[in-house]
Amino acid sequence: ALYARGHRLIADDIVAIDLHDPALPRVIPGYPLFKLWPESVASLGLQPDSLPRLRDDADKLGWDAHQHFESTPLPLRCIYSLLSAAQIHIQPITHQDVFLEILRYLYVSRFPGEFSDPQTSARNFRDTALVARAAAVRYLLRPPDLSSLGEIAQMIERDLDTLASPDSASPLS
Repeated sequence: ALYARGHRLIADDIVAIDLHDPALPRVIPGYPLFKLWPESVASLGLQPDSLPRLRDDADKLGWDAHQHFESTPLPLRCIYSLLSAAQIHIQPITHQDVFLEILRYLYVSRFPGEFSDPQTSARNFRDTALVARAAAVRYLLRPPDLSSLGEIAQMIERDLDTLASPDSASPLS
């Protein structure tokens, strides 16, 4: 919905964060492709059968985003953690819960044991703390259906406008 409102895609479902400057983490551009379920495609006014299937064993479809793709790393301003709820609402996460919320979504947390050596674990904790200090973290509560995507996009835009710093571009590109 944000893309349809003119914002550029920097990544779809997984983002890499550059922490070389701990005070200003940057989101590294991913691949200019949306990976969407057929009902998501339909909610955007597109025909699911007009898009290529990404894998034979899954129904996910690919939607090319080259036209509005951001190829430059951007400052990480805010992280939204999605939760199901009856009403749309953005809620800040308490400082004591921010670290755990970010840690929950680390890519390495999907592979217990694979990245569990002490040095890697220490680095992951340090990096999580850096991100937790540098970015706002919010819960985005929304209905599980796709009917309110436009309203959600507007709410995110308003929320991010409150975070924009005078020396940066809009948090949404």
